[in-house]
Amino acid sequence: MFEIIFASPEQKGRIEIQLDQKGARDLLEKVASLYYPIHSDFQEDFDQTARYLQDRGVEFQSNSEGPIMEIGFSAVLKRLLNLAPHEVYHHFYRNLKRGVL
Repeated sequence: MFEIIFASPEQKGRIEIQLDQKGARDLLEKVASLYYPIHSDFQEDFDQTARYLQDRGVEFQSNSEGPIMEIGFSAVLKRLLNLAPHEVYHHFYRNLKRGVL
């Protein structure tokens, strides 16, 4: 699902079809409506997620919106799916290694 953050319109269409087939499109739409700019109800989740990822060694560039989008997406997913911080890190890191982020 992380692929959607930086996907081209064509790629987004393919990802949406795949998620629709898996029954996850509603989740994607919910996340998309909240993660950037981060909804105020998720600011604390955003801050906690950013700290946790940095504590685990993830380094973010401070001169672009990309990290804000990545952390926001992670924070919203964390709350909506009731994930533990280490589960968010696992998904984030896997996508980072795959070159998605």
